[in-house]
Amino acid sequence: MDWGNAIVQDIKKDGTKVLEIRADLNLAGDFKKTDKKITWIADVPESLTPCILTTFDHLITKDKLEENDKIEDYVNHNSISKVNAVGDVNLKKMPAGSIIQFERKGYFRLDRAYNNETGMPGEFFLIPDGKTVNRYGAKA
Repeated sequence: MDWGNAIVQDIKKDGTKVLEIRADLNLAGDFKKTDKKITWIADVPESLTPCILTTFDHLITKDKLEENDKIEDYVNHNSISKVNAVGDVNLKKMPAGSIIQFERKGYFRLDRAYNNETGMPGEFFLIPDGKTVNRYGAKA
């Protein structure tokens, strides 16, 4: 991280999976002005840790319910979103309650630790920072 910019010269894919990116490092580039940003970890099976990133949206889709509003009409039935992800090997030893920043995602709290015996992924919950705007236009 924090190397600066790289100019992508070639991308090799197998379907939608990126196998290789050839790029030239441009240390003089301004990362703040870069359109597309990527983050990666090495595809070394014993070094990857499966995890689940969980985010919560508002339960009600209206900022303020009026006297005649029926709450059933404004319930957000899709308030939980889960994304399967992989992290590095250090996530396997992280205890529940730990807080970590996932680059370009935000800060997450580990609710359920990775289970070494079963391989069940650890589950992380997003910590709202007040800066994110949800799909209804309200800050989360």
